[in-house]
Amino acid sequence: MVVSRYLVLKNYSELDTDALALLGFKGEDLGSVYSDVNEYLGGLLTRVAELGDFKGELREEEVITLYSVREGGPRRVILVGGGELGSADYEVLRMYAGYAVSRARSLGIKKLGIALRVVNNDPKSSLRALAEGAELANYAFSKYRKDVKLLDEVVVVGREPIEGSDEVLKEVSVIGEAYRLARDLANTPPEEANPDTLEEVIKEVFKDLPNTRVKVLKEKDLRREGLNGIIAVGKGSERRPRLVIIEYRGGGSKWYALVGKGVCFDSGGINLKRSKWITDMKFDKAGAMAVLATTYAVAKLKLPINLVALLPLVENMPSGSAIKPGDIIRMYNGLTVEVVTTDAEGRLILADSIAYAVRNYRPEFIIDLATLTGSIVVALGNQAAGLFSNDEGLAKLIEEAAKESGERVWRMPLWREYFDDIKSEVADIKNLGYERVAGAQAGAAFLAKFTEGTKWAHLDIAGTAWTQDEGPKKPYYPKGATGYGIRLLINLLKKLH
Repeated sequence: MVVSRYLVLKNYSELDTDALALLGFKGEDLGSVYSDVNEYLGGLLTRVAELGDFKGELREEEVITLYSVREGGPRRVILVGGGELGSADYEVLRMYAGYAVSRARSLGIKKLGIALRVVNNDPKSSLRALAEGAELANYAFSKYRKDVKLLDEVVVVGREPIEGSDEVLKEVSVIGEAYRLARDLANTPPEEANPDTLEEVIKEVFKDLPNTRVKVLKEKDLRREGLNGIIAVGKGSERRPRLVIIEYRGGGSKWYALVGKGVCFDSGGINLKRSKWITDMKFDKAGAMAVLATTYAVAKLKLPINLVALLPLVENMPSGSAIKPGDIIRMYNGLTVEVVTTDAEGRLILADSIAYAVRNYRPEFIIDLATLTGSIVVALGNQAAGLFSNDEGLAKLIEEAAKESGERVWRMPLWREYFDDIKSEVADIKNLGYERVAGAQAGAAFLAKFTEGTKWAHLDIAGTAWTQDEGPKKPYYPKGATGYGIRLLINLLKKLH
């Protein structure tokens, strides 16, 4: 829990942190906005504004080091720009906190104060956004490194009491814990995070959580059930495929289902990936890890819903026993699939999992998260996930939750012509459309064939699941896995009761 408390403070000399972060917008007189801080600093903010050293531009950062002998209070001030004041929203607050924490970490600071700025006249939501940005930014994958610098504590400082602030920070702490879980597992290389080891990790995570149950369908169970898509993708690896099912019973009779793509390493199989892409393929399990972490958070927060998470865990490897181009698979729901390429494997394991959820849980809706296609990265970059859905109401719920969380989605078309792209001459459907033509839509159309009329949404997170080299970065997404989708899903699931 990095954000420890919300502190109402009038005299900043009493703030026992190593640094204080302030948010300034373009054209603002910082000395007036933070008059109490300015007075404590002996008018320093006024002089900074007069000199033009800080302009309040979005993503701007400035550090002021105080060398005076004044007793008490922070010794550094971190100024962060918010851009135009009129366009300020909760995402600006998350970014502000993210920049402040990142800069404090780089300076070796252990205890940071962040001054709260309220947007939309909503102090409670502003506090939540600020705390989220701080929690998410105070992370590094440190399993194999000793030089990682993290903050010990963040104190959010405000001028007025906020009703329910303790509850907000407790919930954000759980969400931060969920992100660390998802990021750590997605960042872990395949030798240590594979179908065998992840099964044990998942069991351990949910061992002491009430109202939860973990069930694992191993290879003999998959064969008995007819989950041949999962078997086909995983049969080239020495580590055998499985379907991990996590049930959380929070109340009521309705079920909601989440499905996450869990390809622990994707070599591409016989259709081996280019070396440019293959080094990132430990992240091909990011969808499953986000679903796992979301379910963990739902159970910790004791949401009054029933949730089932389905995590097909496989390694897609080339070997003498691997699936081959031209093979035909009879899937769980009876549809036959022609394998055009073994590097379109994620949709095979997701399709079986979706069909299994439909028939065994009859959920109100299914949402899947998957690093499914490079095509969605071409379309949207790393700024949004592609949203496909067969139901307008569910799509709107996701769009609203995405806007609140700052985890963007962009609605993509799923017209009937895209279903023509996956027609096969030798099977019911094929696992690839036309090369370099609407690849993300073909993947979504494939999955839609397995929903059997159930409300469903597919989030293609290939561009957002880990930090890409191209494009602007969010300051609360450190290098590596982002955990994208957890807050989006929690926001949505909280509204179901």
